[in-house]
Amino acid sequence: MVRLCIYIFLFLLPVCAIAQQYRFIHYSASDGLSQNSVHCIYQDSDGLLWIGTQDGLNSFDGHNFKTLRSNHSDTNTLSDQFILSIAEDSRGYLWVGTGNGLNRINRRTGKVRRYYLDAAEQNRISSNYSLIIRNKAKEVFIQHPLHPLLVDKNGSIKYLDKAFSAISWAGFDSAGNFWGIKVATQQLIKATNLAGAPRMSAVNNAPAEVFQPNKSYKFKIDNNNCIWFYPTNAIGNIYFYKTNENVWQQFSQPISTVINDVLITQSGTGWVAAQDGMYIIKDYLSIEKMVGTPANTSTLPAGSILSVYEDNRQNIWIGSANSGFAYYNPAFENFRLFETGQVNNAVTSVVDAENNKRWIGTTSGLLMFAKNGNSKLTVQKTLFTDKRITGLTKDHHNNIWAAVQNDGLYIINAQGTILKAYKRNDSLLETKRVLHLFCDSKNRVFVCTEVGYFVFTSPTSWLPFYQRSRIPAGTGWYVLHAFEDRQKNIWLSKHRGIEVLDSNLNTINEIQSNTNTSPIHRTIITACTQDDKGNMWIGTLSDGIYMYNGKTMTRFTTNDGLSSNVIYGLLTDDKGRIWATTTSGANVYEQSEKKFYPLTAIDGLPSYDFLLGAFFKNESGELMAGSSKGLVTIAANHFVPKTKKIAARVKDVKIDGESIEVFSNSFVVHPGYNTLSFEFAVKEALQPRNIYYQYRMPGANTKWVTLDAYNPGITFSNLPYKKLTMEVRAAYSLPDIETAPIEKFEITIEPPFTKTNGFRFIVLLLALACLALLFRYYNIRKSKKHLQALQTQKELQQERNRISRDLHDNIGAYTSALIAGINRLKVNEENKEQQFAELNEYAANIMGYLRETIWVLSHEQLTLTAFADRFNNYAARIAKNYPQLSVSCNANIKNERLLHPQVSLNLFRILQEALQNACKHADASNIDVRIYSDSAMQLSVADNGKGIVDAGRDDSYGIKNMQARAAESGFEIIIDSANSKGTLVILKEKV
Repeated sequence: MVRLCIYIFLFLLPVCAIAQQYRFIHYSASDGLSQNSVHCIYQDSDGLLWIGTQDGLNSFDGHNFKTLRSNHSDTNTLSDQFILSIAEDSRGYLWVGTGNGLNRINRRTGKVRRYYLDAAEQNRISSNYSLIIRNKAKEVFIQHPLHPLLVDKNGSIKYLDKAFSAISWAGFDSAGNFWGIKVATQQLIKATNLAGAPRMSAVNNAPAEVFQPNKSYKFKIDNNNCIWFYPTNAIGNIYFYKTNENVWQQFSQPISTVINDVLITQSGTGWVAAQDGMYIIKDYLSIEKMVGTPANTSTLPAGSILSVYEDNRQNIWIGSANSGFAYYNPAFENFRLFETGQVNNAVTSVVDAENNKRWIGTTSGLLMFAKNGNSKLTVQKTLFTDKRITGLTKDHHNNIWAAVQNDGLYIINAQGTILKAYKRNDSLLETKRVLHLFCDSKNRVFVCTEVGYFVFTSPTSWLPFYQRSRIPAGTGWYVLHAFEDRQKNIWLSKHRGIEVLDSNLNTINEIQSNTNTSPIHRTIITACTQDDKGNMWIGTLSDGIYMYNGKTMTRFTTNDGLSSNVIYGLLTDDKGRIWATTTSGANVYEQSEKKFYPLTAIDGLPSYDFLLGAFFKNESGELMAGSSKGLVTIAANHFVPKTKKIAARVKDVKIDGESIEVFSNSFVVHPGYNTLSFEFAVKEALQPRNIYYQYRMPGANTKWVTLDAYNPGITFSNLPYKKLTMEVRAAYSLPDIETAPIEKFEITIEPPFTKTNGFRFIVLLLALACLALLFRYYNIRKSKKHLQALQTQKELQQERNRISRDLHDNIGAYTSALIAGINRLKVNEENKEQQFAELNEYAANIMGYLRETIWVLSHEQLTLTAFADRFNNYAARIAKNYPQLSVSCNANIKNERLLHPQVSLNLFRILQEALQNACKHADASNIDVRIYSDSAMQLSVADNGKGIVDAGRDDSYGIKNMQARAAESGFEIIIDSANSKGTLVILKEKV
C-alpha cells in the first residue's frame, strides 16, 4: 500500500514556457467563453468581469463563465447577440449596448430588461449602441442618434438635448467634464453639467490634419486629462490634446495600421489595440510593438486586437478578433512559465549547467536548452525520448546525472554525451525506481530509491547503505529526498520519517512519522530545507510543514495560511524565506512576519499543479518548480509578498429559490417565506481557487462560520422576525480572515400580521372589549337575576295569594259546608245517611285538594311523565265519585320535558278545573284527558256533555282564571264548546 501511494504521488507532476517580456493567460471558447471575438470588457463594482462578444455577454469570475444571449421570442433576454458596450450605473445596474438595442441587467439576478427609446425602435433591424460610458460620479451617458440620454447618480433617466445626437464618440475627464466629437463640424466639443443644464462649447484650435475627411475618430482621456485622439477606419496618427494647456501634439512615431481601441493605464502607459497586434506607448514618446504567436498561450492573442481594459488591480485585459481574451499583470514578471514544446510538458526535474545550458527532465525525455537572454530557451538536444526522467543533479565536474524510469542511471557531460550508464539490472543498482538525485558538498551523488539509498563516491564504486537481508530502520526504506544542512549532515526524507546522517554517513538521528504519537503525525516526509537561523523545515504529504529547532516541532497547516497540507517541495531563498510547492499552488513564509503567503494567479503564478520533488534552486537564487504545464521559474530575490486584503460580497440573494433584486445592502423579506439563501464571492477580477469565507448573523448565528471555498453559500429558514445583519468576510488564508474587511447586509424579516404589534394591539383591544362585554353581560345577568328574583318573589307572592284564595274558595267553602252539615245533623237527624255521604264528600275534596297542592309545590322541577302519572291518579280518584262517567287519561310523550313548579301547578289547576267542570256540570258520559309532547306540549280535556252555554262567564273557578294560568305558563288555551256537542279544552305550548 505504501508503494502504491508513493507511485500515485510521484506521477502527479507539472510544466515550462518560452520567456518573453509580457506573459499573458488566455481564455477562449474552449474555456467556456461564448464566442472568440471580444469587443468590450468591463469590471463591475463587485469585481466581476463582463466580456462582450459577437455571440452573447459573458460574466467571468476567474474560473467560470456565465452567458446571457438573445432570444427574440423572449423579451426578458438581450435584444441582440452582438455586444458593443457596457457600463454600470449608481444603483449597480449594467447598461449593455448591442448591435440592435439597449438593455439593463440586474447583476445579482441576471434579469434583463430591454429599453426602447422610441416606439419604432422595437421593429428596427439595426439600432446601434456602441457608446456607453460612465464618469466618476457614476453618471452613465448612452449615445443614440435620436435620443441620447443620461442615467444620473440617482438612477433616473434624463433625455439630453438634440445637440448631443451629433456626438459620434465621447468621454469624461477627471473633473467630470464631458468631451465629444461632433460629426457635422468635425470638432472636439466640451460640455459641463450634463445632469443639470448642460453647456456646450467647441475646441477651435485643432490642426487641420487632426480631422481628415471621410475618417471616423475616437479618443481616450488619461489621468492627466490629456486626450489621446485617433482615427478608427483608416491609418492615421495619434494626437494628444492637453486639455489643461489647450495644446495639440502629434505622436512622433505613427502607427501604420488601423487602431481599434486605446487604454491609458493608471500609470500613464498607453496600450493601443490595432489590427496587427498591440502597441505600448510610454511617456507620449516611446513605442513598443507586441505580436501574438498562434498556438502559444503565453503570448499576446494572435491576430487583430479589438479591445483593451484595465481592472481595479491593474491587470490588463485584451480582447481579440478571433482568439478570445487574455490578461497581463506586471507581477507576472517575477514568475515565468517555460514550455518544453513537447506533447507532454510535465517537468520532473531541472539543472542549470555551465555555458548557459539548462537541462530539463520531463515525463517524455531529457532536454538540453540553450539560454538566449532572459526571454527564450532553445532546444539543443533531446535524450531518452518517451521515457520519464525521475531525477537530475550536477556533480562538481559539471556532469549531469539523470535517472530514467525503468531504465537506469546515466552520467552525461556538458555537451550531452553519455559517459556512463548503470542499467537497472546492474548489481550496483538494485532498484527499479530512482526517486531523487542529489550531489553534496563532497561531490557525493546520493541516489534515493524505493528500496533505500546509494552513494556514488568515485567513478568506479557504489556504496550501498541498504541491504535486503537487514530489517528496515524505523523510518522506513523509501527515500524520497536528500538534503545537506550547514553542518554537512544529510537529511533523508522517507516514508516513515527522517534519517539524519553525519558527514561520514553514520546515522545520528531518526525522527519517526509512522504513528499518531510520533513527533511528526503519521505521514510521509517529502522534503527538507534549512533557514538562515538553522531551523529545519520538513514537508509532509498530508500534514503540512513542521519547523524543527533541534528540540521542538512547530506545525504549519492551511489554518496558518498554507494553500494545501500536501507539500511537494521546500526551498530557502537568499533572503531566508521558506518556499513550498503544494498540490494547489505555491507558498512563501516571511520570517519577519511569521506567516505564510499563498501565491495565486493574481501574483503571477502561472501554474498551481506542481510535482512531487520537482523543486530546485540555481546558483543565481532563482527557484525552479516542475509543474504539469512546464517549468515555473520564480525570481525569488525580487519578489516581495504583500498582504492582499480582499473584500467579500453577496453575489446572489434568493427567497424560496428565486433570486431577488437588491439595490443596496439592505432588503426586506415579506411574510410567508420558507428559505432565505445567500451566495458569496469576492470583489476580484480573478478569484483564486482557495478562498476562505466566513459569515455570521448576530441574532441567529453569533459566531463566525467558515464555509467551503467551493460552495460559498448558506441557506436559512425560520429566522426570527426582526432586523438582522448578515456579515461576511473573505481572505486567502484563515489567519488573514480575522482582519479581513466585513461586508454587511441589513435584513428585515417581516412577521405575519398575526405576529405584529398592530395585531397584538388589536387583540388587546378585542380582549378589553370582550372583558367589557362580559362585565356588561355579567351586570345585565346579575340585574336580570335580581329582577327575576324580584319577579319570582312577586310571582311567589301572587301564587301564595292564589293558593290562599283557592284554599279559601275551595277548602274554605268545603269546610264551611262541612260545618254547616254537621250542625244540621245535630238539629235534624232525618236523612242521616245522605247527610253523612255529603259530609264525607266534603272531607274527601278537602284532603284531595290539599294533597295535590302539596305534591306540586314540593318539587323544584317535575318531569312531564311524572306530571301525567299524577294527574292520571287524580282523574281516577275523581272518577270514583261519578260512576255514570267513563274517564280516560292518555299520555304520548316523545320528548321528555322538565316543568317548573309554577308551570306544573298552573297546568294541574287548569286540567283539574276542566275535569271537575266536566264531571259536575256537563252531564257527560265520557271524558277523555290527553297529554302529548314532541317538539311542543299539548294538553286537552274533552267531554261529550251538553257544553258551556256561556263560555265567557266569570266565577272563582271560571274560564278567565284558566286563561290567566295558561298565559303565565307560556301556553295558549283554546275552549271549544257548543250546546249538546260537548266541550274541548286545549292547552298548546307557545314555541
